[in-house]
Amino acid sequence: MMEKRLEFLGVSLDCVGAAGVNEYIVKFARDKNKYTWVGNLNVHAVNLASKSRDLCHIFNKANLTFCDGMGLSLCLKVFGIGRVEQVTYNQWFHSLLERLYEEDLKVYFLGDTPEVILSAFLLCEDRWPGMVIGYHSGYFDFSKGESLSDEEQLVIDNIEKCHADVLVVGMGMPRQEHFINKNILWRKGGVVLNGGACFKFLTGEIKSAPTVISKYGFEWAYRLFLEPRRLWKRYLIGIPMFISNLFFYKIKEIVKGYK
Repeated sequence: MMEKRLEFLGVSLDCVGAAGVNEYIVKFARDKNKYTWVGNLNVHAVNLASKSRDLCHIFNKANLTFCDGMGLSLCLKVFGIGRVEQVTYNQWFHSLLERLYEEDLKVYFLGDTPEVILSAFLLCEDRWPGMVIGYHSGYFDFSKGESLSDEEQLVIDNIEKCHADVLVVGMGMPRQEHFINKNILWRKGGVVLNGGACFKFLTGEIKSAPTVISKYGFEWAYRLFLEPRRLWKRYLIGIPMFISNLFFYKIKEIVKGYK
C-alpha cells in the first residue's frame, strides 16, 4: 500500500494516495485495542512543527501520515525529496464517508461550531443514515495540561460511550493534535483522524477551489481570497518560510552526501 516514507525537516510523510488511505482506515477501524492515528501534513503543519519540537514529536506519533496539500506535494517534487499524491479533505472526505458506510463502520464527529457540526451530522444522516452515531462542537474548554476541565471530560465520556469505529477531530492545527495526543491515542478505540476544516468543507460552508486552480497548486490563493484576514499570515509568510527551510534542508543533504 505504501511505497515508502519520506523524512524531511524533522517530520515523516507516507507516499500513499486516497485509495490507500481508505484501505488503511477500513483495516484498522475495527481494532478496539487502541486508536490508530491517520494524520496529515501540509505546508502549515510543517511550519508549525519546525517551530516546536514537542509538536513535531506529536505529528510523528501518527501511524500513517498523508499529504494534505498540493503545495507540499509540488515542493517535495521540485526539491527532489520525493513524489507523493495529494489527498485533501475537501476532495476526499466524501469518498471516505461513502466507503465507511459501505463497510457499516460507525463515525463520531468532533469539532467546529455547534451550527456547523449539527449541519454536518444532518447532511450525513440524510445521505448515510445511521453512520454518524455521535457529534460534539469543538468549542469547549481545553488545555494541553494533564488536568481535564468538566467540559473536556464530558466530551471524552461521550466519545467513549458511543464506541465509534472512526473518530474525526476537526478543531484546527495544532489544537486538534494536542487534543488527540492528550486524550485519545492511549485509549481503546479504532481510527482517529485530524481533519482541520473538514466539516466546513463537508457542508459547503468553505467552497472548494475550481479544479483548474487546485490542479496547479493555487488552492491556497483561492482560500486566501475567501478568508484574507484569517489566512494571510499562514500563506503570505508561511509559504516563503517553508520554501526557505526546504531549500536549506536540501543544501545540507547535498553537502552531507559529499562528505
